[in-house]
This record gives sequence, C-alpha cells and structure tokens, in this order.
Amino acid sequence: MPQPNNLRFLSCLLLLIYTLTLSVALSQEHKMPKTNLDSLRVLDSLAILDSLITIDSVSIDVTSARIDSLYPFIRYSENKLQFYGNDFERSGYARFFRTMEEIRQGKKKKLNILHIGGSHIQADVWSGETRRLLREWSGQEGERGFIFPQKLARSNGSPNFLVSYTGWWSYHKNILPRVNYPIGLAGVASATHDSLAHLTITLVGESHQEFPYPQYHFTRAKVFHNADSSCFELALDTAVAHQKTTSEGWGYTEFVFEQPQTRLPLRVYKSSPNQVQFVLYGISLENDEAGFSYSSVGINGATVNAFLHCSLLELHLKTLKPDLVIFSLGVNDSRYEPFNVQAYEKNYDNLVQLIRSASPNAAILFTTNSDNFKRRWRQNSNTLLARDALIRLAKRHNAAVWDLFNIMGGLGSFKQWHNAKLAKKDRVHFNRQGYRLIGKLMFDALIDGYETRFHTRTAKQ
Repeated sequence: MPQPNNLRFLSCLLLLIYTLTLSVALSQEHKMPKTNLDSLRVLDSLAILDSLITIDSVSIDVTSARIDSLYPFIRYSENKLQFYGNDFERSGYARFFRTMEEIRQGKKKKLNILHIGGSHIQADVWSGETRRLLREWSGQEGERGFIFPQKLARSNGSPNFLVSYTGWWSYHKNILPRVNYPIGLAGVASATHDSLAHLTITLVGESHQEFPYPQYHFTRAKVFHNADSSCFELALDTAVAHQKTTSEGWGYTEFVFEQPQTRLPLRVYKSSPNQVQFVLYGISLENDEAGFSYSSVGINGATVNAFLHCSLLELHLKTLKPDLVIFSLGVNDSRYEPFNVQAYEKNYDNLVQLIRSASPNAAILFTTNSDNFKRRWRQNSNTLLARDALIRLAKRHNAAVWDLFNIMGGLGSFKQWHNAKLAKKDRVHFNRQGYRLIGKLMFDALIDGYETRFHTRTAKQ
C-alpha cells in the first residue's frame, strides 16, 4: 500500500495538474469573444423594435400586438400624452404641432426642445434615442443644440460628442451646497485659472464604434461663460474661417463659420492683468437647417430644487428660446424619507414659472417618475404621490403628462424590467437597452399627440 506521505504527494500533484489545466482553459476562453445570450436577446428585441416602430404611424398600430409580445409588462396602450390643460391653443402644443406639420411638409422650420432631468438624462441615451428618431421622422438634420462637456466635471456625459482638454479645471454642480461661481442651464459649471487651457468638442457620427449616431454639423457655436473683465479671452485654435463676437449682456461668445463644422477647438489666453479665470456654463451648437434642435441637460442626483439654484438659468433660456420643455425630475426627491410632497410640488411650480417667464410660449411636458425601489428591495410608494403632484401641476399650468410610471407597468414593475435585462441591479437606473426603449416610447407618444390633434399621417410619401 502507498504510504500516507506518498498519497499526500500524489494528491497535491493531481491538484496542481488540474489547476494548470483550468488556467489554460480560462486563458483560452478569455481570448474568445464572450457571448451573453440574454444580452443578444435584448439587442435582438431592440432590433425588432427598430423594424416595427417605424416612421409610419399605421405600421405602429398594425404591429402593436407583436411589440407587446416582446415586453408584455409594458402598457403600450397607455403610451400617449395626457393633456390636462383647459386651453390647448394657449398651451404651446397647438403651435408646436403645427410647426411639426410644416417640417414634415418640407418647410424650413425649426423646433427647439429642452429636456431637463437627473441621471436618467445626463447620460443622454433616453433623450439621444428620441432625438435620433425625431430626426429620422422629419427627414431633416436639425441641430445638436445645447451641451456641456461633463468630462470637465469628472462625470459621464453624452456619447455622441467627444471631449478633450488641457489645463486644470475645477467644477461646481447645482446639487452641491457651496457656490463657487454661478451656474446656468447645464446645472454645472467648470472653471480654469490656467491661461493656456484648451478644450475641444468633436461631434461624432456613424463612425463612432461604441455608439454610432447620426452626424450633426454646426455653423454657429455660442459659448456661455463669465463675460466680464475677469474673464480670459476666448479664441478658436484653428485656421478655419470664422467670425467672433462677444455679448457681455447675454453672457456668451459666438463663433460663426462659413462652412459646416463638426469640431470646436477652443483656447483661452490672458490679454490683461485683470483676467484671472474662465468659467464655462455650456455650449450651444447651432445652424440654419430645418428640423429639431433637442437639448438635454441632466445632473446625476439632481432634485427639482437643485435647478432653482441655477442663477443663470433664466438668462440662458431666453437665449435658447425652447418651444417644448420636458421635465424628468423627481426620482431623487421621492426616494428619501420623509418625502414632503407639498414642497416637491411647490418647487416644481416655481421652476415652471421660471420657464414660463423666460419662454412664455413654450409647451410643458412632465414625465412621471419611473418606478424604482429603495435599497433594491423596498417598493417606493412615494412615486404615486409624486405622480399625483405632476397631474395637479399639469392642470395648473395648462401642460401635458407622459406617464412613464404607468406605461412601464406601475408600482413594482421595475423588477420586471430588470428581469428582462432592461435595467440595472440598483432598481433605479436602466441600462442602455432600457433607456433606448424609453426613448422610443416617448417618441411614439409625441408622434401620437401630433397625429391625434391634427389627423395627419406621418408616413413618408
């Protein structure tokens, strides 16, 4: 019989051989492309949605049963705008939908949409999908609109433009208690004391491998900044022909180009002893083309009250002149106890009044909070209270509501979205596929509202 020491030696040898074999197998597996069947199913479902949710509204109606079968927990029949105001003509929607009709007819008209929210919007996947579909629907490029390079604030941002910079930049957000410098529409500002700092924005299109997106161009770039004597001079680091004007009253420097551009290379420099810093509030990339200009501004963790702290918000709104303002705020307000629904409604009321003061003709659309859980396991029943508050606000302000909470399935439905691989484990945020689906749903609701009110077909002739 083998001795105990020999047995121990043989056991160790076998274990070593097994470990080496497993390591080799794993290394080979690492070299092979990893296939996630659930992810493929979700992507395939979205591909089906791409083929079903077409520009032709009749196609949407005919295939609704097939779309329902993809995610049966979604209430597709509820996917519409609910108009709660008593004066549709004065709500802003009559003018908005009439202009949509003119764009469809090929007239050189433009509609400016502004979407304000928290983390659901900062990543610009939800809003980016709606922007893309509106562009396809209109057949016109439109323009990219207002942006902020979140990379300067050490945060995530829209994937359809790239940001590079030199120099040291600090930042301040509307969710932070201390105020180092004013904040505007973006909800964040970034400053540098480096008189040799550079910042380059590059719009990317279909060539972007990770996030292919329609290519946008601009012939005007408004750079919002501290336009006072303490501000560094701003210039373009390019030989491309352009004209530059600075408006201290409106707080921006505008660059106008002879030819459409996709890249904005900015630099600052010091021309007098009084100049000590440059504070960036945002950039508006514009052109004179017909179509939609869809600007989305979101701050991770933002509440309604956070945007009331943006002292330059009204000034920036007067410059951009939105025709439709979409609000997707409230998840961060209602996730914590005690939830003061009266304060929530009052803050929203003040924010809408500020919007109305700057853009009196703008249509207002509230999106209800998505269903969410507290600490991953407890249903957030405050979402129901927040929903009721938004309906009251819509009645008060002659506005509309897109009831995302109800459409996605109501209280507790987030679990079904997570099981369908459309949402993240935190049971608050969605993944890219989920946000894209939400963007498609909101696009459908906007088109349905347009068609219902004007009885027009949107199929391309």
